[in-house]
Formats: sequence, C-alpha cells, structure tokens
Amino acid sequence: MQIAKGTVLSAFLAVLVAIEGLAYAGIQTEYDELNRESATLRILYTELNGSYHLLNTSYQSLALEYAALRSDHDSLQSRYADLSQRYARLDVDYSDLTNLYAGLSKDLEIEQTLSIGNSLESFYDLVRDEEGFMERWYGDQRDVDFCAKLALHDLGRNRWPSLESRFYEDVGNYSYEMAREKMDALIDLAGVSRYDSPTLKIKKILQFLSNHIHYEPEVNNVYLAPVETSGFKSGDCDDFATLGAALFEALGIDAAIGLFRNEYNDYHSMVLVQLDRLEVYDYWKFDDLTHKGLAEGRWIVMEPQSTIEEQGDSQIRQWELLYAAQVD
Repeated sequence: MQIAKGTVLSAFLAVLVAIEGLAYAGIQTEYDELNRESATLRILYTELNGSYHLLNTSYQSLALEYAALRSDHDSLQSRYADLSQRYARLDVDYSDLTNLYAGLSKDLEIEQTLSIGNSLESFYDLVRDEEGFMERWYGDQRDVDFCAKLALHDLGRNRWPSLESRFYEDVGNYSYEMAREKMDALIDLAGVSRYDSPTLKIKKILQFLSNHIHYEPEVNNVYLAPVETSGFKSGDCDDFATLGAALFEALGIDAAIGLFRNEYNDYHSMVLVQLDRLEVYDYWKFDDLTHKGLAEGRWIVMEPQSTIEEQGDSQIRQWELLYAAQVD
C-alpha cells in the first residue's frame, strides 16, 4: 500500500515538534534549576558580602588595636631597657654599698676591739712614771728592757705587783689580764690560726699592722704598751717594735726588741725573731746574738712597719744593732 508523501512529511514534522517540545521542556527545567541556584548563590553572596564587611570592619578595628598595642609594646620595651640599665646601676651601687658596709662593720669591730679605757691607760702612765720613762729616753739597754717588760705585761705577766694591787683595788680587775684579752682579740682579727706556720703567722701579723696601725712621731718620746699602740692605731718605731714583738711571742715565736743606729747617728727600733729561715721571703739576719743577751741561734730582723714581702729591703741593712732585750 502506498503512503502519501504529504502524510509522511506531516508525521515527520510532528515527531520533530514532539522532540523539540521535549527538549524545550528539559531546557526549561534546567533553566529553572539554574535560576534557583543563582538565587541561592545571590543570597549566599549577599550574606558573605555582609560577613566580609563585618570582618573588614573588625579587621580595621583590630588593626587599630594592634597598632596601639604595638606602640604600647615599644614604649614598654623602651622603659624596660631603661629600667634594666637603672637596675644594673643600682645592683652595682648595692654591691658597692654592701662591700662598704662590710668594711665599715669590720672597721667598727676593730675599733671596738682595740680601744682601751681610761683605767688601763692610766695604769701605763703610772708604770712609766714609776720606771722613770715619762717622756724620757736613755738611748741604752734600759730602753729595750722597759719595752720588753711592757710587752710581757700585755702577754698576761704581772711585771709590777705593787702597782697591780692598787689597780685591782680601784678597778676590780688585773690590768695584765685586761691587756692579754685585747692581745688575743687582735690576733683573732688578724686571722692567725695556731696551725699556721711561723712564717705565715708573721705574715698575717705584719699585714694587719700595715693595714690598721700607722706611724706617727712623738713630740716627746713615750714608750707605749702594745695595747696602747693598737688602741691608738698609731705609734712611732719603738711602739711598733714593742707591739710586734709581743704579738710574735704570743704566737709562740721567740721575739726580742732591738735598738739600732745608722751611720748618720739616727736611732731606730725593730723586732728580732728567732727563726732559721723565713721560707720564700728575703730577710736580714744575725747568726749569733748571745753577746747582746739573746738566746743562741739565728735571729731574723723584722721591720714591723713593713709587710713580710718588704723585709729584705736594703734599707734595713743600714742599721747597726746596739741593744736587744728578749721578750721572755
């Protein structure tokens, strides 16, 4: 059976129209979906844009706060650096003040320990008057003998019994005991230990004398007892010699007081100690002084106004020993 061409064409067109309709319907659906997604995205965009503006505002605010905090930090850092420098200076000042305080405390301790009262001082004046040494100098054996007696008194020996009885009646104590306590305190201040070698004992005593006792001339010669010289913290050569000899003797080192003279007819007093050697230090010595009334053995010359390192000084050699008295 033969189908008319018009009929086929119509059917074909109908099919095409149906396909186009379906295609359009699909596109319309996709378009509607995209339109809804676009609307949703616009809503999200609007929300995100609002959030962005809020965050940007917060950022600007935080940026200002950060700048302020940064400025405060820099200011505090500068102040910290300044305070650190001031603290360092204060720490140095504190350390200096601490050392100064320690030194002043030590000086006060020394001052209080070495000072003597009127009672003990008056006893020595009485002794000098009794012995004929009130502002008098003989320039012979009598001088060194008297100095040795003063040294022995301050080592706790009763050298003037009748005067001591008068002193005890007035004071209620013995002057030689009071003096010995001062000598022991001085030895403690010098840091001397009984375990030290003789040379180390001498070194510590000479250093203490160098640090705390200074030379002062006298208008009229007065022989001072050891605790007088330490109490005054000054004396002339015979006062230094009497003090030094007493201290060495107190430490178990045999000592004597010597009166010397040089070629210019100047007189000088120094100490003699009975030792074979002075370890590593230089010194001047006498191998025998029995003719001067001292015990057998070597006697080393000690200048009590100098440290142990200075005992070998050539100036000491200029002195000729005239008289000597052993402190025993």
